[in-house]
Amino acid sequence: VAGRGSGLSSRVITEAWNSEEQAHYELSFRYFKENKVEIASAITKPFPFLMSLRDRGFISEQKYKLFQERCENLVPVNRVMYDVLSDLEKMFGQPLLRVMFSPTNLKEYPDLKEIFRSFPFVPQVSDEEQEEGPSEPQCNGGEGSSPCSPAINGQEPQDALRASPRPGV
Repeated sequence: VAGRGSGLSSRVITEAWNSEEQAHYELSFRYFKENKVEIASAITKPFPFLMSLRDRGFISEQKYKLFQERCENLVPVNRVMYDVLSDLEKMFGQPLLRVMFSPTNLKEYPDLKEIFRSFPFVPQVSDEEQEEGPSEPQCNGGEGSSPCSPAINGQEPQDALRASPRPGV
């Protein structure tokens, strides 16, 4: 019967962690929605942003061509990027944030860096990780920080989006 109590304790901790992950996800999603204009304004040209979204399956080839064509037809790039971001709301999560705030995009769009710094619970991705593809995110703890973990000794985790479910899924 002793094992029964530890199972209950593990379940309660897991449920509490999942609630915290959900809260972090909702905070990040709300921030994303509220700052779409700022994010879109920071993206001043389609390359490399659109291509990285297409290459990683966030937008289809058809959508990519549509957005590219709109840019070529003199629709302001920031307006096109706003529409791209609106489409991406449906698949918001850590993988999307990793692509949006990749080292390549942060280098190409300097104004995106300030948004990245103020964005809650965004993973840091090294150049190596970017080339290798998706991996476990690191906390925004600077160089050498380790993967995030649940609260220990009253310290809050800084990244809880790893496996957060999307609303309505």
